[in-house]
Amino acid sequence: MSDNCLSQEKIQEYLEKTLANSEAEKAARHINSCHACRNEVAACEAFLRRATLRARRQVSATVPPGRLAAIMSQVKSERSSKSSSGEKLANQSTGFIWQLKYVLAPAMIAVFLAIGLSWHSPEQYPALPEPEKPAFSLAHNTAEMPFSTGPAEATPGNLKPGIRSIELGKKIILPEGAMLRVSVDQHKFLFSGPTTFTFEEKAVRVAKGISSFVLVGDHAGFKVITPDVTVEPLGTSFAVEAKSWGTKITLRTGRLDLISCSGIKRQLQTPDDIYISSTGAFSADMPQPGNSPLPPEAPNQPAPATNDQPAGNSPGKLIDSF
Repeated sequence: MSDNCLSQEKIQEYLEKTLANSEAEKAARHINSCHACRNEVAACEAFLRRATLRARRQVSATVPPGRLAAIMSQVKSERSSKSSSGEKLANQSTGFIWQLKYVLAPAMIAVFLAIGLSWHSPEQYPALPEPEKPAFSLAHNTAEMPFSTGPAEATPGNLKPGIRSIELGKKIILPEGAMLRVSVDQHKFLFSGPTTFTFEEKAVRVAKGISSFVLVGDHAGFKVITPDVTVEPLGTSFAVEAKSWGTKITLRTGRLDLISCSGIKRQLQTPDDIYISSTGAFSADMPQPGNSPLPPEAPNQPAPATNDQPAGNSPGKLIDSF
């Protein structure tokens, strides 16, 4: 290149369109008449295209559509709006600086993109909403194969072989000696035969038998319903024993809101047992078969005869077997 040829810094400014109009016209006339400068300009343009293409590929997967073009257009506009006060002084490091800028072109573009993305408004690129947590439902249950605590020939009732979950609305019958564990999210249920129960969307209907429940986490709307009482637990471990004479509730932890079939309401807040007769009356003692139940106001009545205690596993023992 001769002494009249354009410097590398001048060629860079010419390609970036940052020269004043008079300077740009003078550089264009020289490039058209100088074979060496034309080759230099072509080489610089090719290098810049390759560097820009590489940077675009690296960030295209994370940049919203059209955002890259908008940022580059803004950068060009800002550069072209700057007035040029005169030609910069040449120095010995001009060639090195020019090469360094183009070698670092991908990094420079990535910085521009990061700044541009940080300026976007929430209305233009709103944050993605967090996925909603599925509401509590007994449909999300997992059942283990029934097992027997008695004779090996105990049958699984009306459960089909290979059962993996309890179908909503289907009456489940467990025979004497059979037991069934069911999980709903982190909640654990245990049913001990002879038991008859049905799963609904948010309720377990126990027609008869012993069932135990350990609730952990969200269980909004969950209820256990027997013919005698509706149980609404709050962070609770409890057992339900439904018999012909009524229902026995055993609270281990948490709290229970109870509504009997006659509309009477009670609340258990400490570990305790409570009985609900088939007529909906609450009592601290088991109702006598064939006799009227003890009224709620008289919890200190004499205890009933023990020979009427129903046989089989008690609710307390069932909870301890979890």
